[in-house]
Amino acid sequence: HEKAEGMYRRVLEISRKDPDPLNVQLLEDLGNLCRVLQTEGKIDEAISITLEIQAALERFGGEDHPFVAGVLSRLGDLYSADNKFPEAETALAKAMTIQEKAVGKDHHKIGEICLQFAVLFHRQNDFIPAERAARRAVLIYARSVVQNPGLSNVFEASKNVFNRTSALVGC
Repeated sequence: HEKAEGMYRRVLEISRKDPDPLNVQLLEDLGNLCRVLQTEGKIDEAISITLEIQAALERFGGEDHPFVAGVLSRLGDLYSADNKFPEAETALAKAMTIQEKAVGKDHHKIGEICLQFAVLFHRQNDFIPAERAARRAVLIYARSVVQNPGLSNVFEASKNVFNRTSALVGC
């Protein structure tokens, strides 16, 4: 991971010199660096870089652009990994609002965010909201798998989270 981190940092130095306000390669490199940092346990730095990506995308498309929702979703995971649960919930709620406007309430992207909420609540031992979020994810994915068979593995993962959470709630 050290080699990957060093490589991404060198690429970032070069990419940041590009005057293009939406340098797609830079944003991809930043995202890749965040993943490396997270696996190394450098969550604070990954959060900082993700906030940089969010700011760039908001300048490009506005605060309610679907690209921003994707970054907020990632930010929610990072905050959750750092036990910053209120921040994680805020980021996920905003991502959900943006995505619901963009793709509707039954799209598989909404299912992904519901699953993130389920995991977030589960990590806090808040099992009833976790069960509700997991149930919604399962229902969305069940409908989505019919239209997109490639989502079947995500559907199975959602069912597993739902089953574990439901057992703890006593459903």
